[in-house]
Amino acid sequence: ALVDGRLRLTLGMPVDAIVAASDRGLRTGRWLDGRRTLRVGWAKEYADGALGSGTAALFEPRTCGTPDAGILRVRPEELDSLFASARPAGIGLAIHAIGDRAAATVLDAVERTSPRRPGAPHDRVEHAQLLRQAEIPRFARLRVTASIQPIHAAADRDLVESCWDGRQDAAYAWRSLRAARAHLAAGSDAPVESVNPWLGLFAAVHRRMPGDARDDWRPAQALTVAEALSAYTLGPARAIGAPDEGHLRPGARADLAILSTDLETILAADERLAEVHAEMTMVDGLELPGP
Repeated sequence: ALVDGRLRLTLGMPVDAIVAASDRGLRTGRWLDGRRTLRVGWAKEYADGALGSGTAALFEPRTCGTPDAGILRVRPEELDSLFASARPAGIGLAIHAIGDRAAATVLDAVERTSPRRPGAPHDRVEHAQLLRQAEIPRFARLRVTASIQPIHAAADRDLVESCWDGRQDAAYAWRSLRAARAHLAAGSDAPVESVNPWLGLFAAVHRRMPGDARDDWRPAQALTVAEALSAYTLGPARAIGAPDEGHLRPGARADLAILSTDLETILAADERLAEVHAEMTMVDGLELPGP
């Protein structure tokens, strides 16, 4: 539901549309002409497949099912060509990379390409579910956003233990990325997983799903609740270059929600997070009608 059409959305595009978008003057982070509700996002490419299907591109074969190393869906020279067309157009790339080989291939391409235009939003690695230690500091050095979906760690923990045996500590390495000063932008990956951000927040802190009676999964790579909240609010705003969004400060845009619980409950980050919902939502200072 919208109030006067006021729901800010980011419009992504396939990489095949980079030239057409450039011809129309579209740039990542810019509002569409005459609009303050819809802005241009990133051009999307896929470097590999997924963990569950066994198609995530790995340096070493997986340890479940057929022991292969997945599929690298884009060649280095193809990435170079994409960056060569996207950079002068002011269009950022968001590249799906789940396996460690895919992530390294994307970061290598970023390192080879020319600098972004001043003020242009950073390129993104989508998911970054398995990373070699050598790749982690490159996110900050190359100014690449780590676009993460914490709920995947909770949903995939058994697959990781089975299929990436020996590499589990490198999976969903949010603590290491943050310690290396990488920019984290958290989301849901809906409709693959639930769009409910409170389930994602719980997963970021506990690396399990609410109701899962097992211990937190590999908690050394978990985020604190404050870090997770920042990744879900400030993280996406800063990724798109919107300094007046994602926080409650004088001068910020009034995008906010009044929640069904109190701050103490949020900071406790326990199973009660699964029940949190918005009693009222405002976008740009206007209340959105309820469902």
